[in-house]
Amino acid sequence: MELEISKDGFIAALRTLEGGALIEELDRGLIECVQAIQERGGKAEIKLSIMVGRIPGTATAVSVSSDVVTKVPKEDRSSKVLFVTPGYGLTHQHQEQEEFDLGLPLVQKTAPLTPVSHIGVDNNVG
Repeated sequence: MELEISKDGFIAALRTLEGGALIEELDRGLIECVQAIQERGGKAEIKLSIMVGRIPGTATAVSVSSDVVTKVPKEDRSSKVLFVTPGYGLTHQHQEQEEFDLGLPLVQKTAPLTPVSHIGVDNNVG
């Protein structure tokens, strides 16, 4: 079936609204929706509203405006468990958790290192 576009119909009006910027905005919105569902899943939506109103005092002119709203799935955001402080603030450390005194860290003593050039060399050989 061949599509016939009239010279004074909907598509022609879209081309003239905002100097063609409306069609570009719809195009970018569609790309944004497809990218969002490919990356995050879910569903996306584009809404085009065309408002047509009479202009008082004229017989043949109307005012036409538009609005485009794009709704895409939100990105997943991480969450973190925080604990309520007595003053109703938040902290990452549990307030009623006991603290354990684990003492000071142990210091390990290591033997002095011998350079590789000195290993297995007998200085008394003659």
